[in-house]
Amino acid sequence: MRAAQTLMTSQMIDSIVTLVDGLSHAEIADMITEMRNKAELNKRFLRVADIENAIDEAVEKHRKNEEDKKLFAQVHKVNEI
Repeated sequence: MRAAQTLMTSQMIDSIVTLVDGLSHAEIADMITEMRNKAELNKRFLRVADIENAIDEAVEKHRKNEEDKKLFAQVHKVNEI
């Protein structure tokens, strides 16, 4: 528990909150699961790099999903014409 308190400072939590703004609850839950998986796969504790990578991957996945939604809407709109 002490390691988690050291790793997850209020400054780091504030940074995470800013980075994941706009992600759904499900996307955030998936991101947290990915953090845990990264640590477990390497048989070690969670590292800052694991947290950063999971956040980057979740944000990128969200961005791509939003782009896909816009593209789908455009294609659907064109097909209606």
